[in-house]
Formats: sequence, structure tokens, C-alpha cells
Amino acid sequence: MGGRTVPSLFGEGAGEARSAVLGANSKLAEEMRSCISGARAMRVFLTGFMGAGKSTVGRLVGELLHLPFVDLDGRIEEQAGRPIVEIFSDVGEVGFRALESEALVEIARLSGVVVATGGGVVASGSNRRTMHAAGTIVWLDPDIDTLLSRLSAEAIAERPLLGSREEARRLWQTRLAHYEDCDLRIRVRADEGALAVAGRIVEHLTGAGA
Repeated sequence: MGGRTVPSLFGEGAGEARSAVLGANSKLAEEMRSCISGARAMRVFLTGFMGAGKSTVGRLVGELLHLPFVDLDGRIEEQAGRPIVEIFSDVGEVGFRALESEALVEIARLSGVVVATGGGVVASGSNRRTMHAAGTIVWLDPDIDTLLSRLSAEAIAERPLLGSREEARRLWQTRLAHYEDCDLRIRVRADEGALAVAGRIVEHLTGAGA
């Protein structure tokens, strides 16, 4: 379904500081402050391919909404006591996906949270249903060339399911239909900062600036 595409309301002069969003003299900031109390039980799930900025943007969204931030891959590593690459090596993709789904269900029970999911979490219809039932799925959607430009050859080679830029492009293509099953689609420009992206998400979720 693709969700709703939201235009950028945070222009180039937004600045790279929280005060640019919540400054005392900003009318938008006042509107956002008045809506924050309604976001306490909100669950926000950021999806997107590797390099989309889910963790960076997610932390900022959490700060702006005064909600805890959880990195799903980080939670899996914490619970398993070893890094993702070792989990894949030990139990394979099927085993990893089972751990991922279990962690997602656990996090989805929290009363208010911003979650950066792994790039492949959307491949499971069950995972998408879990996120839809619990909260709002936000797809961070830079174009593929932007995504690949953010990743070094070493970073791609280290990913369990990848080995080259060509493989990354093919995997991105196979996941597009799953990413489109979201509530909000954020098209991210190559030159757009994380704060601007987070600001757009928060504006939509709180209704500020409407």
C-alpha cells in the first residue's frame, strides 16, 4: 500500500541541533510540545534497507518524542551474547529470523518506543502484522544509489546476506514490495540530514504543523 508520502517541512535552514526543532521561538515547536503528551504510548517501527539511517534517525525521533529507542539488531545481539554475523554463522538465516521475530514481539509489547528494525524484518508477513497491530511502520526510503553510496565495500562484504554491491541492489529490489507495506513512507534525499528526516516523522506522528 505504500503508506502516505510526506513532504519535507524542515528546510535547509533547520540546523543540526535539537533547538532547531524545539526552539523556544518556533511556532512549530510549540505545536509539537502540545502534542508530545499524546505520544507517550506510541510505538514507531522504522524500516528500510541497510544505509537508510534507521538507527540514527530513530534515536532522534525518540529524543523528540521523549520515548525510549531500541535497535532491534542490538537487542538480538544482547540477548544472544554474540554479534549478528556469528548468529548467522551458528544457526543460519532461518534461526536468526526466529530470534528476530521473538525480539520484535517482545518489544512491541512496550507501551511507548521507537524501534530501528533490521533491513530484512519486513520479509516476514508475521513481522509486518506484529508492527501494524502494535503501532506505526515508517519506511525510510532513500534511492538505491544513495543507499549504496553510504556503504563501504567492507561494510557490504561483512553483511551475512551480501557480498557485493550487485547483490545488495538485487536484495533491495526483492524487498521493495515488503517495504511498501507501511503506514508512512519518507523519501529521503541524498543531501538531507538525519534531524530533518526525524522532524518530518515527528510532525506527521504528532500532527504538528498540520
